[in-house]
Amino acid sequence: MSDLSPAQRHPHYFKSVEGLTHIDVYRVLSLFEVTDPCIAHAVKKLLVAGARGDKALVSTLDRDVKEAIDSLQRWQEIRRENADVPVTLDSKLFTGAASVRVGGTGEDC
Repeated sequence: MSDLSPAQRHPHYFKSVEGLTHIDVYRVLSLFEVTDPCIAHAVKKLLVAGARGDKALVSTLDRDVKEAIDSLQRWQEIRRENADVPVTLDSKLFTGAASVRVGGTGEDC
């Protein structure tokens, strides 16, 4: 077994929050460079799954997980739709990008 810490073995999973007293879901998304709106929506739903509203309702958890799945399915659909379409984002050319301007139209999950 390695003497390396988890942060040393998997640095992409660890981000410094030195100097911050707290972080919110938007800071987490920023720290992990999540820029796709469909993925960001899914992550946000999963981070607080079942923790909003009436906590006694299991359906709140179910609803949050379903909405995360719906967002990820839309992400997959957009990638399929864009598979052969050059996509422009911030003056860079991408293929198979999700939820960005394609042919002058705005898409969203």
